[in-house]
Amino acid sequence: MSIVRLLSVALPIATLLLAAPVQACECLWRGPFSRVQADAALIVTGEVLAQRGNAITLRVDRTLRGELFSDTVQVWGAYRDSCRPDAAQFEPGSQWVMALSKIETVPDSGFDPDTPNLSFGLAGDYTLDSCGVTWLRLRDGLVTGNLTGSERWQYEADNAEPILLELLEAFLRGTLPEAALTEAARPLPGLRQLRARTRGYLLEQP
Repeated sequence: MSIVRLLSVALPIATLLLAAPVQACECLWRGPFSRVQADAALIVTGEVLAQRGNAITLRVDRTLRGELFSDTVQVWGAYRDSCRPDAAQFEPGSQWVMALSKIETVPDSGFDPDTPNLSFGLAGDYTLDSCGVTWLRLRDGLVTGNLTGSERWQYEADNAEPILLELLEAFLRGTLPEAALTEAARPLPGLRQLRARTRGYLLEQP
Protein backbone atom coordinates (compact mmCIF):
# COMPACT_ATOMS: atom_id res chain seq x y z
CA MET A 1 0.00 0.00 0.00
CA SER A 2 1.40 3.41 -0.94
CA ILE A 3 2.07 6.13 1.63
CA VAL A 4 -0.64 8.31 0.09
CA ARG A 5 -3.16 5.47 0.28
CA LEU A 6 -2.18 4.66 3.86
CA LEU A 7 -2.60 8.27 4.95
CA SER A 8 -5.97 8.53 3.24
CA VAL A 9 -7.19 5.65 5.40
CA ALA A 10 -5.44 6.52 8.67
CA LEU A 11 -6.21 10.24 8.86
CA PRO A 12 -10.03 9.96 8.93
CA ILE A 13 -9.77 7.29 11.63
CA ALA A 14 -7.41 9.42 13.71
CA THR A 15 -9.74 12.41 13.31
CA LEU A 16 -12.67 10.40 14.63
CA LEU A 17 -10.68 9.13 17.59
CA LEU A 18 -9.54 12.62 18.51
CA ALA A 19 -13.03 14.03 18.11
CA ALA A 20 -14.64 11.38 20.33
CA PRO A 21 -14.73 12.51 23.97
CA VAL A 22 -13.03 10.19 26.44
CA GLN A 23 -15.63 9.31 29.04
CA ALA A 24 -14.95 7.05 31.97
CA CYS A 25 -16.77 6.13 35.12
CA GLU A 26 -15.32 7.59 38.30
CA CYS A 27 -16.59 6.41 41.67
CA LEU A 28 -15.51 5.07 45.04
CA TRP A 29 -15.72 1.34 45.71
CA ARG A 30 -18.92 0.57 47.64
CA GLY A 31 -18.10 -2.98 48.62
CA PRO A 32 -19.34 -6.56 48.19
CA PHE A 33 -22.96 -7.59 47.70
CA SER A 34 -23.67 -7.85 51.43
CA ARG A 35 -22.83 -4.15 51.87
CA VAL A 36 -24.48 -2.58 48.82
CA GLN A 37 -27.72 -4.58 48.76
CA ALA A 38 -29.31 -2.36 51.40
CA ASP A 39 -29.52 0.55 48.95
CA ALA A 40 -31.18 -1.45 46.15
CA ALA A 41 -34.71 -0.57 45.08
CA LEU A 42 -35.35 -4.13 43.95
CA ILE A 43 -33.57 -7.46 44.47
CA VAL A 44 -34.60 -10.33 42.20
CA THR A 45 -33.46 -13.60 40.72
CA GLY A 46 -34.02 -14.19 37.04
CA GLU A 47 -32.89 -15.37 33.64
CA VAL A 48 -31.66 -13.15 30.84
CA LEU A 49 -34.05 -13.49 27.91
CA ALA A 50 -32.34 -11.08 25.51
CA GLN A 51 -29.52 -8.57 25.25
CA ARG A 52 -29.65 -5.66 22.82
CA GLY A 53 -27.40 -2.63 22.77
CA ASN A 54 -26.69 -1.74 26.38
CA ALA A 55 -29.84 -3.31 27.82
CA ILE A 56 -30.98 -6.75 28.86
CA THR A 57 -34.46 -8.18 29.35
CA LEU A 58 -34.60 -10.16 32.59
CA ARG A 59 -37.37 -12.65 33.30
CA VAL A 60 -37.95 -12.42 37.03
CA ASP A 61 -38.29 -15.75 38.82
CA ARG A 62 -38.32 -14.54 42.43
CA THR A 63 -38.54 -11.15 44.08
CA LEU A 64 -36.32 -11.15 47.13
CA ARG A 65 -36.97 -7.55 48.14
CA GLY A 66 -39.14 -4.76 46.80
CA GLU A 67 -42.31 -4.73 44.71
CA LEU A 68 -42.61 -5.69 41.08
CA PHE A 69 -45.77 -5.87 39.00
CA SER A 70 -44.34 -7.50 35.89
CA ASP A 71 -42.71 -10.80 34.96
CA THR A 72 -39.86 -9.02 33.17
CA VAL A 73 -37.68 -5.96 33.72
CA GLN A 74 -35.38 -3.96 31.48
CA VAL A 75 -31.92 -3.54 32.99
CA TRP A 76 -29.62 -0.95 31.40
CA GLY A 77 -25.85 -1.31 31.38
CA ALA A 78 -22.88 0.93 30.63
CA TYR A 79 -23.63 4.17 28.81
CA ARG A 80 -21.05 6.94 28.38
CA ASP A 81 -19.68 7.78 31.83
CA SER A 82 -22.36 5.94 33.80
CA CYS A 83 -20.94 3.56 36.40
CA ARG A 84 -22.61 0.39 35.21
CA PRO A 85 -21.41 -3.01 33.98
CA ASP A 86 -21.30 -3.92 30.30
CA ALA A 87 -24.65 -5.47 29.35
CA ALA A 88 -22.86 -7.94 27.05
CA GLN A 89 -21.54 -9.89 30.04
CA PHE A 90 -25.08 -11.01 30.89
CA GLU A 91 -25.64 -13.56 28.16
CA PRO A 92 -29.11 -14.81 27.21
CA GLY A 93 -29.89 -17.96 29.18
CA SER A 94 -27.68 -17.01 32.15
CA GLN A 95 -29.25 -16.65 35.60
CA TRP A 96 -28.49 -14.00 38.19
CA VAL A 97 -29.30 -12.40 41.50
CA MET A 98 -29.49 -8.66 40.87
CA ALA A 99 -29.70 -5.72 43.27
CA LEU A 100 -31.24 -3.07 41.03
CA SER A 101 -31.52 0.71 41.11
CA LYS A 102 -34.59 2.31 39.55
CA ILE A 103 -34.31 4.99 36.89
CA GLU A 104 -36.38 7.88 38.19
CA THR A 105 -35.44 10.54 35.64
CA VAL A 106 -33.56 10.56 32.34
CA PRO A 107 -30.99 13.34 31.71
CA ASP A 108 -31.13 15.47 28.57
CA SER A 109 -28.08 13.61 27.25
CA GLY A 110 -29.68 10.23 27.87
CA PHE A 111 -30.43 9.47 24.23
CA ASP A 112 -28.44 9.95 21.06
CA PRO A 113 -30.34 9.41 17.77
CA ASP A 114 -27.07 8.35 16.13
CA THR A 115 -26.88 5.35 18.49
CA PRO A 116 -30.51 4.27 19.00
CA ASN A 117 -29.54 0.92 20.55
CA LEU A 118 -27.52 2.68 23.24
CA SER A 119 -29.09 5.00 25.77
CA PHE A 120 -29.24 5.96 29.43
CA GLY A 121 -32.48 4.00 29.77
CA LEU A 122 -36.14 4.77 30.35
CA ALA A 123 -37.79 6.10 33.50
CA GLY A 124 -39.26 3.18 35.41
CA ASP A 125 -36.62 0.72 34.19
CA TYR A 126 -33.61 -0.44 36.21
CA THR A 127 -29.81 -0.34 36.27
CA LEU A 128 -26.91 -2.12 37.96
CA ASP A 129 -24.16 -0.21 39.76
CA SER A 130 -20.56 -1.25 39.00
CA CYS A 131 -19.17 0.74 41.94
CA GLY A 132 -20.04 -2.26 44.09
CA VAL A 133 -21.13 -5.86 43.66
CA THR A 134 -24.78 -5.68 42.62
CA TRP A 135 -24.99 -8.96 40.69
CA LEU A 136 -24.26 -12.58 41.60
CA ARG A 137 -24.36 -15.59 39.30
CA LEU A 138 -27.03 -18.20 39.99
CA ARG A 139 -26.81 -21.84 38.86
CA ASP A 140 -29.02 -24.70 40.06
CA GLY A 141 -30.03 -22.81 43.19
CA LEU A 142 -26.43 -21.94 44.08
CA VAL A 143 -25.09 -18.39 44.25
CA THR A 144 -21.50 -17.35 43.45
CA GLY A 145 -19.74 -14.00 43.46
CA ASN A 146 -18.22 -11.51 45.88
CA LEU A 147 -20.75 -11.85 48.68
CA THR A 148 -18.86 -10.51 51.69
CA GLY A 149 -15.24 -10.12 50.52
CA SER A 150 -13.16 -7.00 51.04
CA GLU A 151 -11.15 -6.96 47.80
CA ARG A 152 -11.77 -3.73 45.89
CA TRP A 153 -13.12 -4.00 42.34
CA GLN A 154 -13.50 -7.76 42.66
CA TYR A 155 -16.85 -8.99 41.40
CA GLU A 156 -16.10 -12.70 41.38
CA ALA A 157 -14.82 -14.78 44.27
CA ASP A 158 -12.59 -17.48 42.81
CA ASN A 159 -11.75 -19.13 46.13
CA ALA A 160 -15.26 -19.07 47.59
CA GLU A 161 -17.74 -21.93 47.67
CA PRO A 162 -21.21 -21.47 46.15
CA ILE A 163 -23.94 -20.95 48.72
CA LEU A 164 -27.60 -21.91 48.65
CA LEU A 165 -29.95 -19.20 47.45
CA GLU A 166 -32.02 -19.85 50.59
CA LEU A 167 -29.09 -18.67 52.74
CA LEU A 168 -28.90 -15.40 50.79
CA GLU A 169 -32.66 -14.97 51.15
CA ALA A 170 -32.38 -15.44 54.92
CA PHE A 171 -29.64 -12.80 55.04
CA LEU A 172 -31.77 -10.36 53.05
CA ARG A 173 -34.68 -10.96 55.45
CA GLY A 174 -32.38 -10.18 58.38
CA THR A 175 -32.60 -13.66 59.93
CA LEU A 176 -29.03 -14.69 59.01
CA PRO A 177 -25.95 -12.59 59.97
CA GLU A 178 -23.31 -11.60 57.44
CA ALA A 179 -20.75 -13.71 59.30
CA ALA A 180 -22.80 -16.81 58.49
CA LEU A 181 -22.66 -15.99 54.76
CA THR A 182 -18.88 -15.61 54.99
CA GLU A 183 -18.56 -18.93 56.78
CA ALA A 184 -20.85 -20.71 54.29
CA ALA A 185 -18.70 -19.50 51.38
CA ARG A 186 -15.39 -20.38 53.05
CA PRO A 187 -13.54 -22.99 50.94
CA LEU A 188 -12.90 -26.36 52.57
CA PRO A 189 -9.20 -27.30 52.33
CA GLY A 190 -9.90 -30.97 51.60
CA LEU A 191 -12.42 -30.15 48.89
CA ARG A 192 -10.06 -27.56 47.39
CA GLN A 193 -7.25 -30.13 47.21
CA LEU A 194 -9.57 -32.69 45.64
CA ARG A 195 -10.64 -30.18 43.00
CA ALA A 196 -7.01 -29.31 42.23
CA ARG A 197 -6.10 -32.98 41.79
CA THR A 198 -9.15 -33.56 39.61
CA ARG A 199 -8.29 -30.56 37.45
CA GLY A 200 -4.71 -31.79 37.07
CA TYR A 201 -5.87 -35.27 36.12
CA LEU A 202 -8.21 -33.90 33.45
CA LEU A 203 -5.45 -31.73 31.98
CA GLU A 204 -3.20 -34.77 31.63
CA GLN A 205 -5.75 -36.66 29.57
CA PRO A 206 -5.22 -36.84 25.76
